Amino acid sequence: MALDNNLLRDISSEAAVWRQQLHQIPELGFEEVKTTKYIEKKLENWGYSLDRTLTKTGLIASLSLNNNPSIIAIRAEIDALQVSPEKIMHACGHDGHTAILLGAAKYLAKTKNFQGKVVLIFQAAEESLGRGEESGARELIQAGLFDKYPVQKIFTLHNVPNLPSNLISVKKGPLLAGQSQFYLTFRGQSAHAAYPDKGISTVQAIAQTALELEKLRLKKLEAEDWVLAVTKIKIGTAINIIPDQGVIQGSIRAFSPDKITALKKQITTIGHNNAQARQNQYTDEFIDRSPPVINNAQLVEQVWNVLESFHPSDQIRKKDIKVMTSDDFAHYLQHVPGCYISLGTGTGTRVHSLDYRFNDDVINSGIKLWTTLVEKQLT
Repeated sequence: MALDNNLLRDISSEAAVWRQQLHQIPELGFEEVKTTKYIEKKLENWGYSLDRTLTKTGLIASLSLNNNPSIIAIRAEIDALQVSPEKIMHACGHDGHTAILLGAAKYLAKTKNFQGKVVLIFQAAEESLGRGEESGARELIQAGLFDKYPVQKIFTLHNVPNLPSNLISVKKGPLLAGQSQFYLTFRGQSAHAAYPDKGISTVQAIAQTALELEKLRLKKLEAEDWVLAVTKIKIGTAINIIPDQGVIQGSIRAFSPDKITALKKQITTIGHNNAQARQNQYTDEFIDRSPPVINNAQLVEQVWNVLESFHPSDQIRKKDIKVMTSDDFAHYLQHVPGCYISLGTGTGTRVHSLDYRFNDDVINSGIKLWTTLVEKQLT
């Protein structure tokens, strides 16, 4: 059955309004109470089964038709960002992603042109990765998402401001980097600054380690796909006390888990050697926040076929550059095959910034993508 473009146009207009309304109630990860109620009210009206048992905020909505055992899932993030000390804002387009998935949900409930079960994940706390907290995806998985909903495939999209408006891009293989955060702790012995020789300062070991980590970063070959960044150094309590403790914090990102493991070993060696040379005690901790996002090749080809059935050929791109940002969608991909799709908005604004803005003109393309995908996957 062909898409009902008149219905899609009407729903897209509604979804633009929903996006603007969601933009007015931005909430941080695991605090999305108003956002969840907003989503829940609409889905209830359309006949979806709703599940709030797996997550503090956010919800799972499902719709089953014709007893087909096939199950696919689509995820949209619902959280906002603290873009300044005073302002919480949807500065990554999650209001747009949510509105697009709501639009698709309404269309699918009205047309019922599929056989099987579609599971819609309105996920909390995707941005919690950046705050060093638990992610919404991992919380859902640990709570039994895939035991309760044995989906066979999972999809998501993300808006990209520097791609042309309505261009849809999807590639095989690695797309987003995995991320691990490091905490290197040095311990010495405090003393009065008037008698530094009576103490064991941590300043020199920390300074030398930071310099060597920067040298490691600068020695990276042009073709190597990884990055290391020292982002915070905490040391000292007063100007007249030799500091007995300090911590270097930072992150490593790469598209290969093996490369992340190798970088951890190099960092440990650098930290340990500098501590030992200056009589410091040394410990380190690495917290893996997200694996790489690696698209399943077979699903990418299926998405290409879906796009070619409704989207202009000059607005389909079958390759994409890898980027060093991370997304907790990668956790789902450790359990089921999936595909992460880029939707250009053409605004040129920067995500995670005060000047970010979403382009409501791409909502129709996003809704068409999800509805066509569901109808072709669940036939």
